[in-house]
This record gives sequence, structure tokens and C-alpha cells, in this order.
Amino acid sequence: MRLFCLSDGIIEPSRDWQRRALNLSSLHFSILGVHFSIAGTTGHLRELLLQNFADYQCPPAEVTPFFTIRARPDGRQTIESLRSGTIWETGETDDMNADSYFFLYALEKELTLELQRARADLYFVHAAVLERHGSCILIAAESGTGKSTTAFALQQLGFSYMSDELAPIDVAGTSVFGYRHALCLKNAPPEPFAELPAHFATERTLHIPVSELNSTATNDPVPLGALIFLQRSGTNSIPRLTPVSPAEGAARLYANALNALAHPNSGLDAVAEIADRVPAWTLDAGDLEATCRLLERFNY
Repeated sequence: MRLFCLSDGIIEPSRDWQRRALNLSSLHFSILGVHFSIAGTTGHLRELLLQNFADYQCPPAEVTPFFTIRARPDGRQTIESLRSGTIWETGETDDMNADSYFFLYALEKELTLELQRARADLYFVHAAVLERHGSCILIAAESGTGKSTTAFALQQLGFSYMSDELAPIDVAGTSVFGYRHALCLKNAPPEPFAELPAHFATERTLHIPVSELNSTATNDPVPLGALIFLQRSGTNSIPRLTPVSPAEGAARLYANALNALAHPNSGLDAVAEIADRVPAWTLDAGDLEATCRLLERFNY
């Protein structure tokens, strides 16, 4: 249980009156059963957090602070982690879009680490997750390959958005929990997916709140139906799905693992177990529409 407590002033948790005052402006969220609160947020940062994590809002809970936003005498702000120290501070300019990008990046990075510590029973993989017909596909790839863009296009074709970057796997149940923060794009997608719903922008990214996406709000894990390893050759315009062996599927899954060392045998047993139960394919991506239409026809 963690409280990510962000405030415009210094927080002293032992002072009950101060905690009650901060609670008036608190935002409360629960992700994977881990509760965190963000207190004292106002204006732009509050709206940013609401839009990014709205799907995980929950009733207040009394827990120990973990993060604090502090206002400095020069007017700048910092986020301080009790574990990591300062993880973000506002820049010297008034460019809130730039600050928004680094604010979200720092907070989500630290949040991901905390979720992995709190839920070490889950196997975390860097991947997008989409659900259809009661099971889900996991799409793993190197950063910049197009996971989020593919996820955005697929949810327009009838898949339900579960995550665009984080796949917490329950190995025993061969199922995946969602991480439904706002879907993050580096650039607007090409046609016919170029028209974006309501979204918010930072200097580097576009974020689409879950309320604007085809997404089923559930905190229950969804059975894992297929492992897809997205890759781009740079020469193929026609997408192609190629089945791979369980051994190759396990190796590729391990390459995208985030907390492998938290599991027995350095996480090797877990990926072997998952790949033995779940069929795996490589996906040579081409044109975005053709790639997504191929996955739309794909039976898993």
C-alpha cells in the first residue's frame, strides 16, 4: 500500500489536521490493488493526473505518503520520492507542455517500479494488451516500433484497450491485468486512423484518456490468448504473421520482461511456462491499416 502524496507545501504526516486539510484536494487511485493518493494538486497538474489515471479513481484511504510535490521559494516545483529522492522539477521556462511531459514520464516511471515491488507475484512485461471475445493478445516490441499506434488502431477495429505499454501477467492463471492509463502516442497515426478523439498534448506526446477509447473497465485479469512480437524490417509493405516455437516465444518474451529477477530462476521458468501454454507469432508490420486488418482476421 503506497500513498503518492503530492502537495504544494511540505507535508508532515504526523499532523492530523494537516492531513485532513490536504485530503480536501486529494486525488485517490488504485492500480492492481495498490492504493495511492495525490494531495494538494491544483490547476494544470491536477487536470493532467485526472485525465491520465481517471479509470483508476477510487474512494480515499489512509496510507503512508510516498511522493511529495514541494513548492520552492523561486516558484518552481519538485516531486520527491521517499525512496528515490527528487525525480522531477519544473524547468526554468513557463512551457507547461514541456513540464507536463517530464512530470508524467517521471511519475509513471516511479509508479511502474512501485507496482513491481508491491506486486512481485506478477510478471511485468513491456507490451501493449488488447482484448477481444474474452481473451487478449499481448503485443511486445522495442520502444518506437509502434505498439501504442497499433493499439490505438486496433481499438477502432473492435478490440478493447487494456494497455499500451505495461502487461502485468498472472503466470499461474495465464492471464493479464490491464494498465489503463491514457494511451500515449508520439505522433498522430496515418489514415484511416488519423482523426483523434479528445486528447491532451505535451511537448512530445499525445495522450488519449480511456474514456475516449473502446475499453472495458475491469480490474480482473483476462485470459492470455496469443503472444505477438511486433517487428519492422523497413522493406516489407505487406504484413506477415509467422508462428514461432515455444522456445523462441519464451526467449522473445524474456527480452521484454521488466521484473524477471523477482521470480524463481531469474524469471526463466515463468516465460517458459507462459510460452508453453500460449501460442506465439512474430508480426512483420507493414502499412498500419493492413497490419491491423491482419490482426482483426487473426483467430487466436
